[in-house]
Amino acid sequence: MPTSNLVSRLESYQVTSGRHIGGWDYGNGEGGPDRSNAQFAVLALRQAAFAGIPVDPKVWELSRQYWENSQNPDGGWNYSNANPSEPSRGSMTSAGVATMAILESFIRDDQD
Repeated sequence: MPTSNLVSRLESYQVTSGRHIGGWDYGNGEGGPDRSNAQFAVLALRQAAFAGIPVDPKVWELSRQYWENSQNPDGGWNYSNANPSEPSRGSMTSAGVATMAILESFIRDDQD
């Protein structure tokens, strides 16, 4: 399968409406999105973009929306929106900070 088809497929798995807009689930619509999937999707799309494969700018925007809307009051992130009272986790907060930096760089580049 050509790499650009894989990018399109990954883009199509992004949630584009509702409470979890901008996240990624397992591609089958079950279980809802989580931040681990969202981080891996952004990492994969970043590598595709670095290889010269176009990524829809809306994907970056929706992903940023997902991460911003799911940040906890303490500034960190938990694993998923399934349990909003779950405390922030170090691993997901690290993922959130790194992912937001990646997203901001692509969004800024798209605006230039």
